[in-house]
Amino acid sequence: MSTKILTSPLSSLISRFYWLVFTLSISQLSLAAENTEKALLAEKVDYSANQLIMSIEDGIRFLNLNDNVKVTQGSLEILGDTAVLEYDEPTRELIKVTVHGTPVRYSQNLDTAGGKVKGDSDSIVMFTQDDTGDTVVELTGNAHIQSPDTTLNCAAIVYLPRLDLIPNTTGPCVGSFNQE
Repeated sequence: MSTKILTSPLSSLISRFYWLVFTLSISQLSLAAENTEKALLAEKVDYSANQLIMSIEDGIRFLNLNDNVKVTQGSLEILGDTAVLEYDEPTRELIKVTVHGTPVRYSQNLDTAGGKVKGDSDSIVMFTQDDTGDTVVELTGNAHIQSPDTTLNCAAIVYLPRLDLIPNTTGPCVGSFNQE
């Protein structure tokens, strides 16, 4: 004996409605994360230093900062001895920030729940990844980073703040996973 499950047009319509709500909710969460990253990238970059030298070469505006350097963008803060900020001259878009120091210090709030990452190294390069639009922070030379779930020391560390992810390192490395 076979059993057939009969569905009424109303229950089918309700199922489709819930599926549509679920699909829209997932896409809204994805869009919200993307918009948060884009909002950070669109935030202005503030800087201060004891000396500033500005030049334009081949369509790139260079801001050379010396002594007591501080670069901020939203909650992101980088402190060092010298820095070079590179902007595309026609669009005024930030291309890259390179900071050197003894050491360079980096900190950033990751979310509204108080998650914070901090690190230090001999140099830090910050740029936007072309294919994903993610902010990339590269710590090079005696690199140390501490995020909510990881503490790591390496020769070099690549860090993606939006994902709280370390996709690449150069060793030797020593680290721990924080289980708080």
